[in-house]
Amino acid sequence: MSRSSASGSAQAPAARRFDDAVGYGPKTLQRILRLRQFLAASGTDIAAAAVEVGYADQAHLTRECRVLTGLAPSEWFVTERTGSTE
Repeated sequence: MSRSSASGSAQAPAARRFDDAVGYGPKTLQRILRLRQFLAASGTDIAAAAVEVGYADQAHLTRECRVLTGLAPSEWFVTERTGSTE
């Protein structure tokens, strides 16, 4: 068995245990943390802030934000400011 096969087979049970403990996998956690980093640090230049925290571009950020929150970044900021969920 090659080294990559051995490490790959060991990662699957670890990822399952992580998913069971946290509620989602390590990749999803990484995506959530990156989005939180953007939301905490973003200023007026959304595209620059998106690239700064690791998104390829503003479109990548927008897709990821919609997948994780159901809202575009601009909609999320409005919701946060007003406290509204509508």
